[in-house]
Amino acid sequence: REKRVAAVAATAQRAASAQQRARSLGFPEAAQAWTSGEFVHRCLASPGAAGRPELPTLPEGRSAKVYELSQIAKPRRWAEFMARGGPPLEALAKSGAIRRADTVEGADLCYWDVYDGDEVPYVEAVLELCQEYRVPLLQPHRSHRAVQALSASAPKGSVDAAAVHLSKIGGTAFGVGKVAGYAAGLGWEEDLAPQDVLLISADIGDVIEAEAAGIDVLLLFGGVAEGQLHAFRADAEQAKFAERKQMSVSQRVAEDSPAMLQAATNPFLSVFQLPALLAEATRKNAEHRAKVRAATDREVAAAAVATGAEVAGQGLAADSAAKARATLPPADPQGAREDLAELLQQWCAAAKASPPAAVSTPPLLWDPAGAQEEDDVASAATAGRGPQRPTEAAAGAPKVGRAGRHAQR
Repeated sequence: REKRVAAVAATAQRAASAQQRARSLGFPEAAQAWTSGEFVHRCLASPGAAGRPELPTLPEGRSAKVYELSQIAKPRRWAEFMARGGPPLEALAKSGAIRRADTVEGADLCYWDVYDGDEVPYVEAVLELCQEYRVPLLQPHRSHRAVQALSASAPKGSVDAAAVHLSKIGGTAFGVGKVAGYAAGLGWEEDLAPQDVLLISADIGDVIEAEAAGIDVLLLFGGVAEGQLHAFRADAEQAKFAERKQMSVSQRVAEDSPAMLQAATNPFLSVFQLPALLAEATRKNAEHRAKVRAATDREVAAAAVATGAEVAGQGLAADSAAKARATLPPADPQGAREDLAELLQQWCAAAKASPPAAVSTPPLLWDPAGAQEEDDVASAATAGRGPQRPTEAAAGAPKVGRAGRHAQR
């Protein structure tokens, strides 16, 4: 469609590996690829790497000693490990641009070049050594600002959790996001401005990455974004609960209903204002109890569905799953989207980031013509099976178009 398309990825691997992966997923042959690992590789290969803001701790006048965490990582599958190439920085070590360190204490930089899914044993010990010997950790997954904003959703043992833990114990952690250096790396620096580029992502952390690069982002509300937002809400609720435990009764009343506290402390007006305020408090309590009851009913019904499916698989009650599913309260897609949109606004305010340019739900369709083609294909595929309910995403997918060209993840 006369647009420049590129796949960008947050990985320690080189751009050539990401390009092969993108083509295997259906990207056009002409599509380019860029990774944060490629950016780190080029920074370390350049003579003036020590002066770059992304790598502020590299020594000047000599090759940096890098401790690669991939040398102690345990692969998820050994067959997959045998099919991999060498470490991402192997070419730099052979050329003398960097020197490999065998221990953390003898390194200038600790680099997280671990494949996704691999396990790093004794990661806590490695981080403690980094803090003790003042060796900074460089990770190519997110910028440090994005890591801090998504600390609530960082899985244990992940690179994000490691960076957060090192910062908490007094160490130094740096991060590089997927769009760092993308313009020069893809050759778009000469004829494309940041305003001409659109990043399409399902990760809310990319909202911060795109803002730092000066580009717009289209956020897709999928499982990744929903999980991150729900983790943010749960973390905020826990912090709020811990704060309320330290409050006095009057402080809690002042927070929940300032008007009631004012009326209670004013004997001349309380007799007139308290009935209305009590009625309002009763209404809010009823709404809250109804919301909690509905959420509990859905959890119980979902558990019954899972239990019924397991029992049916054992041949004990074939219709138990269907009966439990029939008791599941109907979902509210519109309410769920509004809830996610409100959570996204709260997260952006907490992270001090600008909201994304637009949000959508997968699958993403490029224009109304594509939506019509998909509807025709869906109608042909479902012929003979009775009427099918159209999906929300297909019916409401926005047209993605700008005056400039776009970068797509």
